[in-house]
Amino acid sequence: SLRRTRIRAERVELAVSPGASFGADDRASLLAGGEAHYYPWEAFGAGAWGTWGYPVGNGDTRLRAAVSPELVLVPVSGRANAFDAIFFRFDLHVLAGPTLAFTRRGSDDETAWMPMAGVGFRGFCSWSWSKTVDYRILFGDPVRHLVTLTLGYWPVD
Repeated sequence: SLRRTRIRAERVELAVSPGASFGADDRASLLAGGEAHYYPWEAFGAGAWGTWGYPVGNGDTRLRAAVSPELVLVPVSGRANAFDAIFFRFDLHVLAGPTLAFTRRGSDDETAWMPMAGVGFRGFCSWSWSKTVDYRILFGDPVRHLVTLTLGYWPVD
């Protein structure tokens, strides 16, 4: 019989999320943030994500901070083989939610809600730890592209 292990269902994920932000007219920024999600079912979760931006490039605008409630849909999950010896659990997921973005244009501070959508890949190192790469798009003026590398902790039931 085929046994399917439930690794996300009825669990909480707490994570730190360093990353980077890019945009056409936006200053490139390093990001430092965090996430918290609850998965009531194996393929669906809800939570919050937030980050601070530290500008490192040139541009007319910059992302100072962002915070977002978000929904997570996990359409693909399974086991992968790394280097023909080690198996690990993984998932591909989709993220979406409204984002409150704190930006600066010239010397003016701006705050605006904008839609956010993203995709990600998560690999589970163990029952309690995961590593994730997420790509999020903030649909504002300008459009911002955010890439985060997340280390997630999943407290044991």
